[in-house]
Amino acid sequence: MQMVLSALRPTLREHLESVRREAVESRRIPEELASDAARCSAHRFSSWNSRPLSPHQAAQLKAYFNAVIRGKVMRSRGDGLAEVRRGLVIRSLIEDLLSAGLEEQRIIGEVAESLKGLAARHEIEGILVDMSLERAS
Repeated sequence: MQMVLSALRPTLREHLESVRREAVESRRIPEELASDAARCSAHRFSSWNSRPLSPHQAAQLKAYFNAVIRGKVMRSRGDGLAEVRRGLVIRSLIEDLLSAGLEEQRIIGEVAESLKGLAARHEIEGILVDMSLERAS
């Protein structure tokens, strides 16, 4: 039974590809940036190589990947990543308010108020829905 379960778990490469693809397709992270974050993450966790990842390792890998993305985006001062940077700020605010236990409609209002017109309500709602779907999967 244990062998069957570990055969269903992704390897480092498989999970990174899934995380990279999700970042590009769902979060609109530029392909080059997502690929760079995947390379950095693969290097950092290279000792995990081709073994199936535990759920904890998979979560750790995704968190590291996202930290690489955040770091590169926040350090960038170019206009090319301005939209990504704004999305990261919105996601961060939403995560903080979700962890505080606020209801979705209140979160949308709080984020819209915090950003004073820099993000439309429908954009905040879309990000909130995307985040809900990510948590559910």
